[in-house]
Amino acid sequence: MVSYSIYFLCSWWCFFATLLIFISVITVGTTNEIGYHQAVKVVRWNGIPFAVGIYGFCYSGHAVFPNIYQSMADRSKFTIALVISFAICTVIYGSFAIMGYLMFGDSTQSQITLNIPKNSVASKIALWTTIINPLTKYALLLNPLARSIEELLPNKLSNSYWFSLILRIALVFSTDL
Repeated sequence: MVSYSIYFLCSWWCFFATLLIFISVITVGTTNEIGYHQAVKVVRWNGIPFAVGIYGFCYSGHAVFPNIYQSMADRSKFTIALVISFAICTVIYGSFAIMGYLMFGDSTQSQITLNIPKNSVASKIALWTTIINPLTKYALLLNPLARSIEELLPNKLSNSYWFSLILRIALVFSTDL
């Protein structure tokens, strides 16, 4: 059977990376003469369709739901775990949106890291973390597919460490092509 400790580490890295980016952006906003002083409208009605699209994209992690459900010790807590996870994501996304809009107003780009100045240490931390973070998420998103394929195979093959490794490498290459 495959050891899932690497997925645990990837999950923690994703959490840590998000927190690191959040702190870096706050630091950039308070120390690099940017500030949170833009005069902004509370609602821009012409931006609602774009916001709905972003909202749908941000909450599209449904590919990992079966994997999470199957790996839970107490599956009756799945609903509450989802509610808590979505609430945390909403707070994080909302905070980034508010910070970006207060820092850069209408000139806020699609990613706040595109607006922040490139010369400060906090900016470099946020940029490099943003670059590295998707690599760890990729492993988490491919895991349900790999596990589904392994369930279709004979136990001797699916329990082999080397087969699991080769399968995951093949999946990475197949999605890269």
